[in-house]
Amino acid sequence: MSTSHHQAVRRASGVRYFSDKREALFWGADEFETSFLDPIDALPPDTPAMAVVMAAVQGGAARFTPERREFSALRSGIVEATPQLRERERDKLARLARLIAARLVARGVGATDAELAAQSGVTVFVAAFDRWVVGDEESPESLCRRLFDDLARLAGQLNNSTETV
Repeated sequence: MSTSHHQAVRRASGVRYFSDKREALFWGADEFETSFLDPIDALPPDTPAMAVVMAAVQGGAARFTPERREFSALRSGIVEATPQLRERERDKLARLARLIAARLVARGVGATDAELAAQSGVTVFVAAFDRWVVGDEESPESLCRRLFDDLARLAGQLNNSTETV
């Protein structure tokens, strides 16, 4: 493991030892998930599915404060450069989407709608996070709001195009 890997491990964990140093890069997964799921539980039961997902994503994005940007960028670079870590990151995000979808289903949203909404929300989060770690000046929360607006605009194009497809 290179020096930058060791530095990332120390910053991620606040401790110097993990049985596998890569574990430090995924330490805090429960808190990560909770930051997305708690906002869902705080909403009224009749909140529309995409509003629920937006609240979840905003909650998750709020974790990423300016103080976390340097480490987040370093971690992101390490994960992107390592095939096994990329796969683990994809698994983490897929699990997050499944958890959000399950919460939506529990609120009465149909399974297909819940899956589409949750996957869309996680995609928005990833796109916002990726922009933020490379230096976008907007906060992750602001980037998520803007990207949800973009998603709504793009989805609106379907109403106009389904008749001609």
